[in-house]
Amino acid sequence: MQARRSHKQHAVDKFARQLAECIAIAARDGNSRGLILVAAPRFLAEARSHLPKSAQQHIAREVPHDLVGSPSLVLQQRLAVALQPMDG
Repeated sequence: MQARRSHKQHAVDKFARQLAECIAIAARDGNSRGLILVAAPRFLAEARSHLPKSAQQHIAREVPHDLVGSPSLVLQQRLAVALQPMDG
């Protein structure tokens, strides 16, 4: 018997599926080069589980940080770091 999922779990899954679908469409249309995903580690895993392999190739980097509720200045700083080119 499968445990009932909470409304929050359902919403997270739905959003992860929608995000994955948008990434897949952009990848198919050639509009997604070097995407950087910044999200909480659990959400990154959830979103990744819904991405087709062809779309996964368009993800340049994943940044496992939960920035929800971060003050604007902190958010800007963290995103600036995430957008810097990787070494090597």
